[in-house]
Parts: sequence; C-alpha cells; structure tokens
Amino acid sequence: MSAPHSVRTAAGLWLTAVALGAVETAIAVSGLLISGEASVGELAGGLGLRLAIYAAAIYLALALRRGKNWARLTLTATLGVFGTISLVIEPIRYFMAGGGLSAALYSADAAGLAMGASRVLHLAAVLGAVTLMFQRSANDYFAGNSGARRLRTPGERRAAAVDTTTTPAQTSMADLASTMTARRPASNKPSGPNINDPSAS
Repeated sequence: MSAPHSVRTAAGLWLTAVALGAVETAIAVSGLLISGEASVGELAGGLGLRLAIYAAAIYLALALRRGKNWARLTLTATLGVFGTISLVIEPIRYFMAGGGLSAALYSADAAGLAMGASRVLHLAAVLGAVTLMFQRSANDYFAGNSGARRLRTPGERRAAAVDTTTTPAQTSMADLASTMTARRPASNKPSGPNINDPSAS
C-alpha cells in the first residue's frame, strides 16, 4: 500500500523543517564565531546534540512515509510539541517585554532577517506536517499498515505454528485412509450362536 499524498507531503515538510533548523543553527553559530562570543570547542557539544536530533528527525520522517504509526506519534510528541515551543518561546518573550515587530525589523541585520524568515517557514512546516499526518487518508493508511502487522503478534504466531503441524503428506494419507474405509463392503458372514440364548441349545 503506497503512502497517500497527505503522508508524503507531511514527510517532506518534516525534512524541510530539518533543513531550516540546520540553516538556523548555521546562522547562529556563524554569528557567535564572528563576534568572538564563543569558540568552536565551546559550541561542539551543542552542535553534536543538534546533529543527533536532526538525524533522528530524518529517520522518523522516512519511517512515517513507510507507514510506521510509532513514527507519527513520536514526531507529534517531540518535534510537534516541544519543537514548536522552542520556535515560539523567544518571540513570545520579546513581545511580552514590550518589543514591537516594526522595531525588530528595523534593528535587524541580514543575519537576523534570515533567521526570522527561517523561523517562520520552520514553524509553518511543523504545523503543516502535524496537520497532514492526521488527515483521514493518513489515518486509513496507518491503520492499514498496523492491521498488516497484526499477524506477527506472539499469540498468532503460536496459533499459526499449531495449524502447520500437519504436513501435506500426512493430510493426503489421512484422506486416502478415509476414502478406503468408506468404500470397504459390509461383511455378510453370519454371526455365531449366542450361548446365553436358551433357544440356541
């Protein structure tokens, strides 16, 4: 069963979100290195963690396309929830502190504008992917794949093993014996006298 358009698009949006996250990381790291606020060694740990997250997200997006429902749930609970919070928490704090959009745009440099545009697209990709993953066509697709795997449960494997204990050769011999028994003529040999019957003496 091939993935429907909704699932394929959702997987593509997750991969887009990963790419945009990598762009944002590159912009942030470049700014820190150029300004001298941090060195490569100081940033290595954070970069390693982000690379691991990106790799996991790519793996989950590909598993999602193959119909793995656990990948859909994992993406929703992690990147869909916590990823969205990480994208919006900084702008929310800025506006709650009294900042304005026009002031932010006026004071931003090229890197800041690129970061802002990437964040907007990143958020749109995440929200779009989560929405598409739970469309009706997507639900039917994941339900169908789950049903196909249901025969692999331990109980059904044991039942299948019991059903296959009779080999084809044994079945053929049993059928042959049954046929021969059905065709055997009834015996016409008279029975002997009953010694308990007084009339027989």
